[in-house]
Amino acid sequence: MYYQIAMSIAWNEEESKEVETLEFSSNPTINHKIKLVVAGLQKGVQKLFLEFATDHNREQVADFILMSIKQENIAPSTRRIFVIALAYLSRYVGNKKSFDDMTREDLANYIDSFQKESDKDPDQSWISTQRTLGLPLLKFFKWLAYPKLTPKERSRSILAINQKKTERSSFKSMQLDLQQPQMILKKLKQSLQKRRHC
Repeated sequence: MYYQIAMSIAWNEEESKEVETLEFSSNPTINHKIKLVVAGLQKGVQKLFLEFATDHNREQVADFILMSIKQENIAPSTRRIFVIALAYLSRYVGNKKSFDDMTREDLANYIDSFQKESDKDPDQSWISTQRTLGLPLLKFFKWLAYPKLTPKERSRSILAINQKKTERSSFKSMQLDLQQPQMILKKLKQSLQKRRHC
């Protein structure tokens, strides 16, 4: 990690000095995590971290992106789109809700807000924007529901849980705990797939 930061300083020294002085949180642990995430990103993207309502939201986003770097070796452009997508969602709900408190309606309304009439957007470029900003949200909320699993395990677990829900099971309490994140993910995925067919 520190090697990457040193390389970004060498390549873009002026911008990196601003990262070192920019404080994202009064909590030094959260501030350090965020600085690792934003190293090498444009100043405007870095400042989006300041828009999250709470330190808890900032830490969730930083943890998610750090996990993605560790498990999937994501590129800086992917880090950039993750930060932008989550900041825009937070902005959409007025920067008042924690990601934990967001409902499936909040996500569905946000995703649907990209849709435009064909006379206003004849090229239907809103579909690309919706996918670009919607897919990181799908990935984030999967991670939020199952933070200890790898991306591959998350996909398998979601399939297994969906299969169990169709069968009768004595684990009703477990299914109720998992129902809210599952409903959010299902609605988001359906909305994205519906747009894909337009």
